[in-house]
Amino acid sequence: MGSSSSMPMDKLNVTQIESVYRRYGERIFSLCLRLLADMREAESATVDVFVQFGRSLTARWDDSRTQMYLREIAIDASLAHLHKHDDRGAAREPLLLPAIVPPNGMGEQALTRIEPQMLETLIARLPDTERVAYVLHDVEGASDESIAAHLGISEAETRRYIRNARLELLRLWHSQ
Repeated sequence: MGSSSSMPMDKLNVTQIESVYRRYGERIFSLCLRLLADMREAESATVDVFVQFGRSLTARWDDSRTQMYLREIAIDASLAHLHKHDDRGAAREPLLLPAIVPPNGMGEQALTRIEPQMLETLIARLPDTERVAYVLHDVEGASDESIAAHLGISEAETRRYIRNARLELLRLWHSQ
């Protein structure tokens, strides 16, 4: 008995991965770049995402889950790259907060007035943990619970990192 597909499984996987990459590659790279703020690390993390995706691909892969699954892999791959970076002993830039802290919610509203390209530049200047928490929450729409699970911290710490990121973005914007 022959298989239902005339293509060998390896070739089928490559074709499927190429198709998924064409649809989602730019989005995944963009997420990795936002999380890592480093072009080379983002490229490497993106490759890692699609390699891991390829390993999990089966003939019964449900395409409706693809984008969510790729997003989760991208977050994990980016965090792994950040941990490698931390292991090399690189000095982290301290988080500088403004002297006057705006009331809750005010920072988020003020950030909407920043031009998107400027905001991307400012996000890249945030310290790693604050940048990751901010991007996952305010850009990707992830829940505090999900972010806390990815970072291995409490939800309260997650909210503190997000708040600190917003304040730092405002400070950076006003110092331009």
